[in-house]
Amino acid sequence: LEAAVRTMFAYRPAEVLAGVSAPIVAVRRITRGDESTIVSVDAARTLHPPGGLTVLHLMAPGHNLPRYRPDEVTAAILGR
Repeated sequence: LEAAVRTMFAYRPAEVLAGVSAPIVAVRRITRGDESTIVSVDAARTLHPPGGLTVLHLMAPGHNLPRYRPDEVTAAILGR
């Protein structure tokens, strides 16, 4: 457990994602009144990974987006 938590905090998405050559799809749940945090996620677009980056914001009642919004998550991953 300690190693998992240490790894979570040591992970630097900007460093890792900037080198990913495959297309990246970031799917994020938002709730009403949560729209201000969209800006911070959209800032990730400045990484310009070689494969491109798509950010999708979905309203959902819980954090498990594949469960609550399966069609939208699948479409985003498949690029539809």
